[in-house]
Amino acid sequence: MKCAKLNTFQFLFLFCFLLLHVQCGNPNRIEQQGRSLINEKRDARGNLLMQQFALDDTVDFEIIYYYPNGHVKRAFHAKDSLQHGLDREYFMNANLKLEGNWFKGKKTGDFKYYDSTGKLATIRKYIVFRDTDICKNE
Repeated sequence: MKCAKLNTFQFLFLFCFLLLHVQCGNPNRIEQQGRSLINEKRDARGNLLMQQFALDDTVDFEIIYYYPNGHVKRAFHAKDSLQHGLDREYFMNANLKLEGNWFKGKKTGDFKYYDSTGKLATIRKYIVFRDTDICKNE
């Protein structure tokens, strides 16, 4: 199986990285559990859509997207404007849809994909080799 690179995510990380640096001096930052809320987006009704947190005064950050019903849609970490660390995506019914880790913008290790009932559907293994992602289905 050939794995495609997701340039959309790279754009998203660059955009979020820029937002992080623009908002760092914001006096309205909210501190919670070793992280600072630096950006938040809401829809016209006031429903929370996205939160961005700086982690422990570093360039690391966490981004959480929400469904209109308030359930978490996706939560992931980034470092140096690249996705880095745990990534979890959820169905609207709050069941886990995807779980995996990133290393410097590349998928690494097991990526687990679930169906909408929460049952494990597929595991894909990723190995980072220099500048190339190698994917192996199981």
